[in-house]
Amino acid sequence: MDHEGASCVLVVEDEVLVRMAVADELREAGLIVIEAKNADKALQVIESGTAVDLIFSDVQMPGSMDGAELAWRVMKSHPEILVILTSGNVQAETISNLIRFLPKPYPVAFARRVILQELKAQIDAIGARAHSDRRMGHPHSASVSPVLTRVRL
Repeated sequence: MDHEGASCVLVVEDEVLVRMAVADELREAGLIVIEAKNADKALQVIESGTAVDLIFSDVQMPGSMDGAELAWRVMKSHPEILVILTSGNVQAETISNLIRFLPKPYPVAFARRVILQELKAQIDAIGARAHSDRRMGHPHSASVSPVLTRVRL
């Protein structure tokens, strides 16, 4: 799905007011936001083929899986999708060092900044790889993934 140049963030949070606050803040930053009330709904969005650049998910939620299980499944099947987990009841040490963790409570503006930084870092990394590949003469390196060039900062 084309989002007209904006990155797409899937916000997964069972607490509706928290989900709405984060989603509104990200929309104000120019991002496309999809909201899901649990990990099961989020996985449905991913499996539908919707272009998602980053998942921002609570860890503890009702449903058949929690946010950590969602992150593991997405990292396995869609490694190009960034994942940031958040929780007020889980310690960062219990989360894989492959996943960014933001402890609750957090100011919504801080969550926005972290999400934008993660998107920008991935775009920069892909741009650097593409530049390096072009210097090395790789023929298919002239384009950068359109999924990862959608962030507006």
